[in-house]
Amino acid sequence: MALSIFGIHGNSSSPAIFSKLKTPLLSCLNLPGHVNDRSPNPASDYSVEGISTFVKNQLLDERDYILLGNSLGGHLAIEIAADLQGCLGTVLFGTPPVRKPLNMEEAFHPHELLNIYLQGAYDEEMLNKAVDAMTMNKSISDLLISDFKATDPLFRDNWMASVGAGSLKDEVIEVENLEMPVFVVHGKHDPFINLEYIKSLKGIEEIFVMENSSHYPCLEHPEEFDKIVETILSKIN
Repeated sequence: MALSIFGIHGNSSSPAIFSKLKTPLLSCLNLPGHVNDRSPNPASDYSVEGISTFVKNQLLDERDYILLGNSLGGHLAIEIAADLQGCLGTVLFGTPPVRKPLNMEEAFHPHELLNIYLQGAYDEEMLNKAVDAMTMNKSISDLLISDFKATDPLFRDNWMASVGAGSLKDEVIEVENLEMPVFVVHGKHDPFINLEYIKSLKGIEEIFVMENSSHYPCLEHPEEFDKIVETILSKIN
C-alpha cells in the first residue's frame, strides 16, 4: 500500500522546508498567517483551535497517509491525529510533546533566542542570530529568514496567547493513547529541543537522530531525511 504524506510546517515557516525532499506522494499544507497570508480575524484564526480546525478540515476526506510535522506543525499533528480516521502514523521533528499544564521549561532547552518565535515584534539582529543558532547548513538561512518575514506577526502573538490560555491538549497523554505509531526525527544540534525529555515519554515507536542537523533536518540533509521517512513507511506498511 502506497501511503501519502502530508507535511505541516512550523511557526513562521512555510511548505518550502519540505522542498528538497524526494519522497513520493508528499503534499504540504500552508498554514494561515504564513507566506504573506493575513487573516481579518487573527484572534480566532490564529488560535490553537482555529489552526487545528483548518488543518483537520484539509485532511478529513483523505485516506492512508501519515503526518510529517515540524516544530509547531508537529504539535498540530498531535492535536488532531486522533480525529483523523485516514491517518496511519505521525512523524515529529523539532517537536517535544508538551504536558498540561504547559511544561516549556522541561520540554525545551532554555534559550533566549527562542523568544523571537513566541512574539510578534522582533529585532532584525536577533532574528539573524536565532536562524544562525538553529542551522548547521548555513545555505538554508536566507529561506528561513524570508519565511519568518513573510509571516503575519499577529500569528505569533495570537498563537502564543491561545497556548498561554491552556488551549493545547496534554500532548503527552495524546501520544500515549494514539492508536497509530509515532516516530521522532531529531537533529542532534537542535538548540531548543530536549531529546532526553522526549526519550522519557511513552508511546513513541522510535527516535531517529540525525548527527549533522539542527532544527530543520529535512532542509539540511534531505537525502538522509528521505531514507528515514522510507524506513518509517516500511514499518507502518
